[in-house]
Amino acid sequence: MLVALPQPAVLATSAASYLVAPAAGRRVTAWLEFPAARAATPDAAARRRANRLVIADRAGRRAHVVYDGGCGAAQACDTVAAPQAGADTVLYAVADGRHADLAAATMKLQPSRLVAQMTPPAGGLPPPFALAGPAAVWYTGGVVRERPHDIKQAATTLVGAPAGGTVRAVVRHEPVTAWIARSSAGQDTVYEQLDGGRPALLYRETRLNTQLTALAPLDGGRVAVVALHSANGARNAGVLLVTPGVPKPAVLAASARSPARQTYSPALSSFGQSVAFRRRVGSERGLADQIIVIDVLRGTTRIVATAPLRAARLSDPSLGYGRVVWSAAVIAGGRLVRSSVLATPA
Repeated sequence: MLVALPQPAVLATSAASYLVAPAAGRRVTAWLEFPAARAATPDAAARRRANRLVIADRAGRRAHVVYDGGCGAAQACDTVAAPQAGADTVLYAVADGRHADLAAATMKLQPSRLVAQMTPPAGGLPPPFALAGPAAVWYTGGVVRERPHDIKQAATTLVGAPAGGTVRAVVRHEPVTAWIARSSAGQDTVYEQLDGGRPALLYRETRLNTQLTALAPLDGGRVAVVALHSANGARNAGVLLVTPGVPKPAVLAASARSPARQTYSPALSSFGQSVAFRRRVGSERGLADQIIVIDVLRGTTRIVATAPLRAARLSDPSLGYGRVVWSAAVIAGGRLVRSSVLATPA
């Protein structure tokens, strides 16, 4: 018997902008806005950077703009990175090529708190950062730093010299910090370090044309990681469960091959013992994106939403505080009809 998916709650909608990279907090929701007029393809729905950041309450009834970097003919409209949401705080990074700042905002109509000023890497991208409970964690200047997002305490160093090369992603689940490092030879490795301890190698990616692109922490020192494989003009992604002391990771999810002309580089979100992921399914004759929630403890996978690429695009999901939040863009003739931020119980 077929079971209909429950209708998600609509938190926000726009016909002029792609609402992208939503973040699910306990009492807040956040998302980015990217003008549809500047979108080259509907794949803009999966952007992780834009020019405007909005914060709203959990239901989306009250909202205000936290950051607006402007968007003109000479601007790339991508100065603010995908936010992360906690109980009532949103952490975000701004990078304009000259400087990179990490800031925190709430629903209060007041200026954001400057958490850290970071050294921007080449290319203008913000350095890796994460929200870990009441603290912001980021990588800059060859070290991993931590500071409470209320900025009542000074920043401290969590990992003095991360092993493996340049840090590409960092997460923390107290008392463990984990990161993806890329060597000068282009090989990606996952490490973790217990507070006061030494770094431990969890997983090294040895497959040809495969990179580790996203990381999410779980209980017990375990991490979920996205492995992105590119070959013959197509790419596919899988979610691996990496467990300390277990030499071979478990495969939690795998996607279908997606042509290079269709952007597919999914992120990952975790909360408790569950992981949310945007999985691509089907074939080149008819691909679709799905939002799935994987319960690692029970070994179950639930499909939250499905959208055929010919008619819609989905953002990467955010999992947290009993719900899944994502955005969906309805398209026609390659143009945006409507973009919405959606939520459903986890």
